[in-house]
Amino acid sequence: MKKLTALFLAAILAAAALASCGNDSEPSSEVSSESSITSELDSESSAESSAESSAEESESSQAEESSQSESAEPSEESSASSDTASKPSSGGSSASSKPAASKPQSKPSSQPPAESSEQAPPPAQSVNTDNGSTVPEGAELSLSSIISQLYEGISEENMPMVMEIALTAENSEYYVGVPSSSYTEGLASDSAIGSIAHSVCLLRAKDADAAAALAKDVEAKANPAKWICVTAEKMIVKQKGDLVLLIMASSSNADIISANFDNLSV
Repeated sequence: MKKLTALFLAAILAAAALASCGNDSEPSSEVSSESSITSELDSESSAESSAESSAEESESSQAEESSQSESAEPSEESSASSDTASKPSSGGSSASSKPAASKPQSKPSSQPPAESSEQAPPPAQSVNTDNGSTVPEGAELSLSSIISQLYEGISEENMPMVMEIALTAENSEYYVGVPSSSYTEGLASDSAIGSIAHSVCLLRAKDADAAAALAKDVEAKANPAKWICVTAEKMIVKQKGDLVLLIMASSSNADIISANFDNLSV
């Protein structure tokens, strides 16, 4: 009986020992299972992160490819337009599409141009006229321009109002005492008021010899009392070149006009 009790107790102890051993092994299995679960979670998270990074890289590469394709489109269009512009028209000949070959330009000579041994003639001098225009030297001044120069130096109060009259066959002898056939052209500058004795007549002969003979004829035939009611204080007849001047006026004005005629460049 005691042996049975002892065996029963031993069996109970053995079972208790076995149970305690089984309880001791469970925590390690649980730990190993937990670590395996943790590793699986870690692997899943790493796989997810790698998948996300690969997806991001794919998206960035797609964006770069899209931007490159967009930037390439204008250049392709411009190249296409340039190709279109460079192509010759179907209707033209092939020779017209070829650019003309440019001829090489000749280089300018480094040597200075040879100086001409002939010197250019000096510019002709000019003479001012009463209307502000100029006449080249050697050209004939008009009779009106010369008479205007003859009046220089006469004050306004001593200068009567005058009018110019072209001498003709009808009036020549009244103004200068000789016919118009004695000269080539003539002009009279007479007082516009008949009560003032003032007459300046300028004649142009065909040459200086004819002018000298004409001056003697005018001096002999001119009438200083042609106004009838008045007579000129002084009469002067002068000749210079092919010009003949007849002055019938006051003494002061006649002297000024005579001096101006002497200084005249004709």
